Amino acid sequence: MATIGQALTAPEAGWQRIEDTDSRIQYGTSNVSGDVHYNAGTIKFSFYGTKLRLIYDNNSADTIKVDGVSYAITPSTSVKKALVCEVLNLPLQEHVVEIKTTTGLDWLSQFNAIDIDSTGYLVISIGALLPAPESGWKRYDNSNSAIQFIGSGWAIDTNSGYYQGSAKFTKTPTDSLKFSFIGTKLRIISINDVWSALTATIKIDGVAQVYTQYHNNGNQVLVFEKTGLSQSHHTIEIIASGATSTLNVNLDAIDIDSTGRIYHPDEVTKIEDLTIGKRIRCHYQSTISGTVGIFSDMGREASDFIPVASSATPNGDFYFIMVEDWNRQKRLIADRNIQSSISWDALNSLGIASGSGLPIDILNDNDNLTTIRLPTGGASATDKDNEWDKYIVDSTLNGTITRGDNNVWNYMSGSTRFGSWTSSTESGKSGEKILRPNPGGSGTDPTARGNSLTNSVYPYNGFRPVLLIDSPLLNKSFILFNGEYKKWVEGRPTIEESFSLATPKMTSNITPSGIAFSESYFNVNFEPWKVFNQIDDGEGYASGNGSGGKGFLGYQFPSAVVIAKYVIRSMTGSNHLDKMPKDWYFEGSNDSTNGTDGTWVVLDSRTSQIWTTITTDKEYIISNPQSFKTYRLRWTANNGVATYTDINELMMYSYTPYTPSIPSSWKSISTTLPSVDTFKSEGISDLSILDRKPTTFTFPMDNDGVSGTVLGRGKVFKEKVDLKRFFDVNSLSVK
Repeated sequence: MATIGQALTAPEAGWQRIEDTDSRIQYGTSNVSGDVHYNAGTIKFSFYGTKLRLIYDNNSADTIKVDGVSYAITPSTSVKKALVCEVLNLPLQEHVVEIKTTTGLDWLSQFNAIDIDSTGYLVISIGALLPAPESGWKRYDNSNSAIQFIGSGWAIDTNSGYYQGSAKFTKTPTDSLKFSFIGTKLRIISINDVWSALTATIKIDGVAQVYTQYHNNGNQVLVFEKTGLSQSHHTIEIIASGATSTLNVNLDAIDIDSTGRIYHPDEVTKIEDLTIGKRIRCHYQSTISGTVGIFSDMGREASDFIPVASSATPNGDFYFIMVEDWNRQKRLIADRNIQSSISWDALNSLGIASGSGLPIDILNDNDNLTTIRLPTGGASATDKDNEWDKYIVDSTLNGTITRGDNNVWNYMSGSTRFGSWTSSTESGKSGEKILRPNPGGSGTDPTARGNSLTNSVYPYNGFRPVLLIDSPLLNKSFILFNGEYKKWVEGRPTIEESFSLATPKMTSNITPSGIAFSESYFNVNFEPWKVFNQIDDGEGYASGNGSGGKGFLGYQFPSAVVIAKYVIRSMTGSNHLDKMPKDWYFEGSNDSTNGTDGTWVVLDSRTSQIWTTITTDKEYIISNPQSFKTYRLRWTANNGVATYTDINELMMYSYTPYTPSIPSSWKSISTTLPSVDTFKSEGISDLSILDRKPTTFTFPMDNDGVSGTVLGRGKVFKEKVDLKRFFDVNSLSVK
């Protein structure tokens, strides 16, 4: 057990060390030399746990408060990495720590590190640097197309220290930004420097509050946090209320729940909700340069957005924006070039460049016909009867956008314009087609026009599709009975509650499907797939020699799945039971590629799990199961062996809840003739469900009287059959 004043170069058992460079620790003055912060003035951080140790290289008169209570810091001037303060027996909760240090250049305060519980963690606080989202969060950059910037003052600042290299700022106090999201929590990440305004205003679901934007100079600073929201759709507006002619309000990034998603204020997810000015998300991927790719995932977030400059082999999302709704046809135009370096001829070879376009199945329904084609661009500068001028240059889309706004149509990035192929031929030049605006030029003028040979391939020329959605006449019906329009609703049988083993029987780390992974393994005989092979084979999986009681092991499914239960099986030999995990977290991730990276959400945690019998299954239910692609068991201690950890089998189960049966029934729709939309959404599309089906009925033979007395022997039996109720009696069997 370490004592105050002695050197403590590594954390003891039950502790973990956090270095002074951790971004969650805030310094009044960032004086750094080697592995210490010296004479910082103030040091602030918060942690979750029950105990704390301070490690210093030098201390003369620093003081500390934990949750407002003062504790002693022992002076130390000759011992490096000396334990100078220890606080024990705190309640298991979040604690706020503030250290006051000497200032100036005398090096009398040299803060090196802190130690806290091995199962604890630092809690990010407002004003701290947050260069990456924490576990349970995901980050969206300010450049994400779902964020709507309103006002003419917004500009872009670039810096390698910003998240993804850029931030947006404004010095106009009436400027704002909007987005919405589904989730329960929100964080705003900003840049803090001498040009940052002190405050800004945020509205969450219409409720306004002022937050402090400036804290300490630094990049990627957490300036606002809101947790505890309902799991639902929330609208967000940030107003640059604190901006002045010299001070700006800025946005670097947004963090929300790792399972959430942000939406543009005008975004919808269903075709039937589209109106002029609304937009719907879509995915596009082309794996071969110069070749048209595949459209998919309409209304869903499948990946990040395609960059404005696009590429020859794009793989990302974009928006289709509704510009027209006429004669049962919805017309939408992509908000950007979705593919560059593709010729007009390549598009024309599939019929995309023609007026009729290319029919595609993008909606996966039978109620709409969808076609992709190029926009029209006008044969000359005076020809304004074309889609580019009508919708992109001149339209406000019923007041939802500003005419020709590059923030909406993304025809320019930086100082470079990107031209979109059109179906229009340049007047007097039959071998050339119109591009709008002219590619490669500068200036934000959407009226500009250019032309190029149909076989030309340039990075500034691109494919911006028009999507036509036609609603053909549909054969939908209702049954009018007793003055009500009704539809027949088929029932469903009872579904019993059940768990199903989701992990396959693995024969290697990658076969038959998915990927088994671990932080380390002992040798090739104890690889991670051994816990998923459904065989009790000796030690099964063993972590790397020297890994001690820490490590992780998991499985990545081909696609996301909800795991509601996991089972751990003990070893086949009693001499290995002390190598089994004792304390662990069961976690899920949707963005991890190797089990180490990505954002992880804790789904279950266990401590003091003791194993006393061989080949024994312990079952653990996840109280709040969620959908993830990758799952892992991350243990922080085993049952005593310092060299490595063993696990025989790890099984993950999906869950089917009990669902009661629902009988078939007639559903009343209205007492008046339903509207066209109601016919489309509710009408019976297949009347064969009303076909009469052969049915056997059994009648007791009695005297057909009111009493229903059964007749005795030697009597004549008779029974009436109500033909108003039963049709087409095909056979009669009397027994």
